Amino acid sequence: MFVARGILLALAGLALAGCMQSGPAFDANFTPRDRQQLTNPPYQQAWIAPAYRRQIVDFARKEAPGSIVVDTDARYVYYVLPQGKAVRYGAIVGEKGQAWSGVATVGYKQEWPGWTPTENEKRRL
Repeated sequence: MFVARGILLALAGLALAGCMQSGPAFDANFTPRDRQQLTNPPYQQAWIAPAYRRQIVDFARKEAPGSIVVDTDARYVYYVLPQGKAVRYGAIVGEKGQAWSGVATVGYKQEWPGWTPTENEKRRL
């Protein structure tokens, strides 16, 4: 009797495990720090098109993991991960950036920099 009841409970648990829901994939990519920063009103009110939200994508280029690649034509920034993957971010590219091509080293980093697009950049959006 107890064995049958145990088997029945185990089967019910397995059946209910299939009912779990998961959140949208882009939410899973946010770290606790990102969530805390995004609760600030300027970021809370921003709407980002799904194509430009941060996401993990396949990346079939030769750059080493840890590299940052800016695709000015497609308006994406890639942070290269191991095993042919990258984190892709949507980006706007300024006029000087559109004319530039090559390899560079990041010379300055700032967490959540204060920046607003120029009128020309707004028109291109």
